Amino acid sequence: MITLDIETTGLDPQTDYVVAIGILDDFGIQILSSPVTGYQADLNAAEHGILKQFADYLVHLVPDGDFFLTYNGIEFDMPFLFSRMGIHGFTGESKILFELKDIDLIRYAKYVTGRRLGKNDACGKLGNLYVPRKSEGLWSARIYKNPKLLTENDHLEMLQHNAIDLSSTARLYNVVKGFPDFTEWRMKEFESEVVLQ
Repeated sequence: MITLDIETTGLDPQTDYVVAIGILDDFGIQILSSPVTGYQADLNAAEHGILKQFADYLVHLVPDGDFFLTYNGIEFDMPFLFSRMGIHGFTGESKILFELKDIDLIRYAKYVTGRRLGKNDACGKLGNLYVPRKSEGLWSARIYKNPKLLTENDHLEMLQHNAIDLSSTARLYNVVKGFPDFTEWRMKEFESEVVLQ
């Protein structure tokens, strides 16, 4: 299982950039990012380097054995990465994103509660988990749009936010995977994934 979470400068993959890709796998947390000086020199080149590292990571995944765990990955993270990787010429590698299954916990939260929940709400309501917060990811990543104002502290805060998001998604999964309705939900999700392919 690969827990995945991205940080971007906004919500539009045509005009916004990926500034971090967080991965939590059997080896621990790895956050693909650039030094502050890389963003200050050339945001597009910094993103290219991040996506190149991610493309290299993707080619080693096993379609039948690995799967992604995300929170809103199906609607946001995966399409955003797919678009940005295509823009940077990593088209072949980007297809791997859709070859692996994605357990998207926002869909489970909606299945259980009847509405979309933010990750913090889902952790609290479904898993009784506390998630420490200093800032929201969108706020901390937006400063990258004006990299001359970016400081080392801003960058470290964004990386910390990403690591917290990864670990809270994995913790939530570890709690809810034992719920009887989680298995029922996964069966329905699997059927819809098969129909879509």
